[in-house]
Amino acid sequence: FSQGSYKHRTIIKPPKSNKEFDADILLELEPNEDWEDNPKEYVNELHKLFKDSQVYKNIVVKNTRCITLDYSGDFHIDIVPYVNRSSLGYITNRNNNTFEETNPKEFTQWLMNKNKISNYQLKKVIRLFKYMRDIKQTFTVKSILLNTLLANQVYPYDQTADYINLPTAFKLIINRLNDYLQANPFLPNIVNPKMTSESFTLNWTQEQYSNFRDKIKTL
Repeated sequence: FSQGSYKHRTIIKPPKSNKEFDADILLELEPNEDWEDNPKEYVNELHKLFKDSQVYKNIVVKNTRCITLDYSGDFHIDIVPYVNRSSLGYITNRNNNTFEETNPKEFTQWLMNKNKISNYQLKKVIRLFKYMRDIKQTFTVKSILLNTLLANQVYPYDQTADYINLPTAFKLIINRLNDYLQANPFLPNIVNPKMTSESFTLNWTQEQYSNFRDKIKTL
């Protein structure tokens, strides 16, 4: 099943010629007893499967949590082994040789609920923010974190009139985001709303956050 910007319909055409479309696909698997103590084998064996194919052998690349099919032009697909165990989902980190718990379906449902509250404007707002980030290149924030920050500004009690059109929705969300950022001069811990043990800010530095905070205030 699909995940990320491809699933959320927040994917954008890369504004820079050296960037590519990327679609993320989770390959749902049952646990393999032979690999349970060696999680990296899920990625290794998936890579081997594609490497043995005459169709894919020249375009497959092995990465930390996935294999990538790098098509010609500006498009690639990331295929992530997703192990389903006792109703919990795990991806594997090949570098650390560990399982990492994840819940992409629940996060997608959360984001879609926020989009519904926003009169279906949130996804458009996210795409505009991503264009702004990629064109200006004056601040750094990964997409999953940006999506969460923006969706957090959509409140359960909001009315349709608050999101009557895209300019109104964009202005409301960016102003609420700015209020939140200005109230937090130090990098807060932004977590997955459906799995609070997962932090989306682990690799975001205070310097990057402060710059993002300043740029949003200017905008």
